[in-house]
Amino acid sequence: MYKAKLGFYETGLELNIIFQSLGVGAYYRFGPNQLPDAGDNWAVKLSYSVYLF
Repeated sequence: MYKAKLGFYETGLELNIIFQSLGVGAYYRFGPNQLPDAGDNWAVKLSYSVYLF
């Protein structure tokens, strides 16, 4: 199992409900556990919001 002894740092921006119930986010990993290629440190997230009540 991976242990982040030096810390795991990630920052990002997420926009929810930008079109009906859809959202999008972008995140970047930095710090001692970042990967050598800058393009591999980016992550994109798609989200869908569901309202039950």
